[in-house]
Amino acid sequence: MAGENKNIRVLILKKYDEHIFRIIRECFPPDWIVTASPPGDELQESELLTCDVLIPEHVNVTAQMIETAGRLKVIQSGAGYDSIDLDAARKKGIIAANAPGVNSNAVSEHVFAFLLAWYKQTGPLDTAVKCGKWPREKTGRALENLTIGIAGFGKIGRRVSELASAFGMRILIYSRSPVDTADGKNIFKADKDTLISESDVITLHLASTDETKGFIGINELSRMKKDALLINTARGKLIDEEALVEALEKRMIGGAALDVFKTEPLPSGSRLRNLDNVILSPHTAGEPDYRASYRKRFTYFYENIKKILEGDSDAVILK
Repeated sequence: MAGENKNIRVLILKKYDEHIFRIIRECFPPDWIVTASPPGDELQESELLTCDVLIPEHVNVTAQMIETAGRLKVIQSGAGYDSIDLDAARKKGIIAANAPGVNSNAVSEHVFAFLLAWYKQTGPLDTAVKCGKWPREKTGRALENLTIGIAGFGKIGRRVSELASAFGMRILIYSRSPVDTADGKNIFKADKDTLISESDVITLHLASTDETKGFIGINELSRMKKDALLINTARGKLIDEEALVEALEKRMIGGAALDVFKTEPLPSGSRLRNLDNVILSPHTAGEPDYRASYRKRFTYFYENIKKILEGDSDAVILK
């Protein structure tokens, strides 16, 4: 593939408004042909036949799509890659890549937006004051000395631990990879059982795999502290959503803050929408600063795609 980086056709599986697409287009060379359209769109169907690079944005890349894309060389995803049929890609000699850490600051900040909104009760207090009330007795709880359990210690998990340390929290780390806690204060490696039972806050930053599917189910929920907060900004499949709804309805845990779900967009009939002990956001944890986040994300994509096409050993690819 070395040297084959002229007139590359890039298909992004998402529709953007004119201003955002202009920013995205500027991240690629002028001679590259960049198209963005949602799955099922007529343009997407025709572009899929001739694209060299596919960028799925929270869209499943099926074996059928891979087979249809006759010229496809590279599939470039964001941090997560569970939506790609990697076996089908490998069989056709297509290189799949992700972007680990590209949104680590954004996601970790979203975790703490959830944390502060929950423990400082900013939403309910705002509503109360606007309704003419003055609830001085309900002012929240300090983060200092709370125990936060971080499941998954990649770039996002590490950044969350740095922020948690700044707030004076006790930190428990669950990771299947080696973890060096020597440089951190109040940071301890823990097994899953310890993390579940001792944490005031549990935040999930695991990759979505067959092994991690349902990482939090009814057994884990029943062993969490009664006032614990569960945060998920990773992938919806990490939690048994039906079990979580039951636990929230029965007040088995304090609450949940969710940016990702089993089905997205979240169905209008989801019981999560009616609960007062959840905070919900629409899978936007990685996009906090609008235009700047798109520029950073797609600049990374282009640079990595270029390395792959040129055979650069520094390219990030999925083995």
